[in-house]
Amino acid sequence: VMARANLRRAAGYASWNQRGLDLARAHGLPSSSPTAVVPAGVSWPPAVSATDRAQLRRQWGLSGCLVGYVGRLIPLKGVSVLIDAMASARAAEATLVVIGDGPERQSLESRARHLGVPARFLGALPEQEAARALSAMDVAVTPSLTTAVGMEQYGRSVVEAMSVGTPVVVSDSG
Repeated sequence: VMARANLRRAAGYASWNQRGLDLARAHGLPSSSPTAVVPAGVSWPPAVSATDRAQLRRQWGLSGCLVGYVGRLIPLKGVSVLIDAMASARAAEATLVVIGDGPERQSLESRARHLGVPARFLGALPEQEAARALSAMDVAVTPSLTTAVGMEQYGRSVVEAMSVGTPVVVSDSG
């Protein structure tokens, strides 16, 4: 209700992608309002060297396949789905490394423990450290969900992972 009221009064609207603009129009942005689609830029450092990658893994005490997630820990981001998938796959050699924080952190940590998913929650990291950590991953996963209250609008973490040379797996949300 609040979003509709605000969108009806907006003098204009900028979105990271066309889908976000379409969503704003569907929720009340007048067709006469000026709009712009402006993709966000990412200026992360290059991937770390193999030596730095190995050092970071030793520092964490981790080996094997590292599956990374970077982002807020809220229901829309789908981290619980990722944990469930890792439990179902019985990925014994894989460890989930979560970079980020949010209201779901405690319940996600409990879920991983309960399901026997090896997981390391690093919390929110400064941008340079997050880039280093993401470079150490074998794969980054962005399991965002489309729900009645929202969907992924840009997937910046996907672009960040690719910018440091880490392969990505993404959902089709947004």
